[in-house]
Amino acid sequence: KGKEGKGSGKRSRNQEAKDDFKGLLAERVRDGTMTWSEAKKKLRRDHDYERLTDILTKEEAEALFDEHVQELLNHARERMLV
Repeated sequence: KGKEGKGSGKRSRNQEAKDDFKGLLAERVRDGTMTWSEAKKKLRRDHDYERLTDILTKEEAEALFDEHVQELLNHARERMLV
């Protein structure tokens, strides 16, 4: 039971970090053409970036970035169609 509790806590901590990272991306990355390398340079200036990337794996952070950029591009396309 003790291990289950720790695992659950870690999952919620990880989910919280993902949600916070999404918020950071929403604030700092508004250009759908930005690359992950460019975003990391910009995000490193934010103290939350280091805290969150200590919790998230590099792959998780990059996947969240990719999702965010795709959403930006989708919204831009929708605006062009209207």
